[in-house]
Amino acid sequence: MNVPNLPTDNLYKFMAIFGLIIFVFSLYLITSLRSNANDLIIQYNHENSNFNRRYDKVWEEYNQLLEKYHIERNTDSINVIISAKDSTELKEIIKSLRQAELAIEKVEADNVQYKLEKEKNKIEYLINSSDSWEMKILFLFGLIMMNIGFFLWYHKNQIYIDAETKYKGETFLELVKEAEKIKKQKEKEEKSKPKIEDSEP
Repeated sequence: MNVPNLPTDNLYKFMAIFGLIIFVFSLYLITSLRSNANDLIIQYNHENSNFNRRYDKVWEEYNQLLEKYHIERNTDSINVIISAKDSTELKEIIKSLRQAELAIEKVEADNVQYKLEKEKNKIEYLINSSDSWEMKILFLFGLIMMNIGFFLWYHKNQIYIDAETKYKGETFLELVKEAEKIKKQKEKEEKSKPKIEDSEP
């Protein structure tokens, strides 16, 4: 019983194509992770800038009130060193200060810094993932398998197919040249024959 030969040509092609798929896929993953990280960096910088601007604004307004009413703010307490004209004016001062403090508390309550910290961690995760040794191994594995597959495919099969195709092509060209040579030879012989003119009756 004859055992058929394994289709090594298809095996080498499979190795090459499979390696190419892994190579392209890993390259896409690395590029995609870095692209997402760059997008998050842009978003992070934008949101961080907006938060700092809002935070600086409310604190600036609060400090302006302190300066306007000659109030010193210590770390422990606020010492009012003004003498209000009446209780109504004092209430207005306290109300303005309280509104400024509420504005500060509202900005801080947005938890923007917490959100930004999460985004920052996500950015670091994406960058680390794109540079991880697993990704590098996947990339190199695909590259090596692709090169080995194409090398074996060419040197074990394709080189002989190319040689056969070349031989057939050269043989065909030789036959064409030979046919043209014979044709020219016949045309030359036809021209060299004397023409026999028909005699008039």
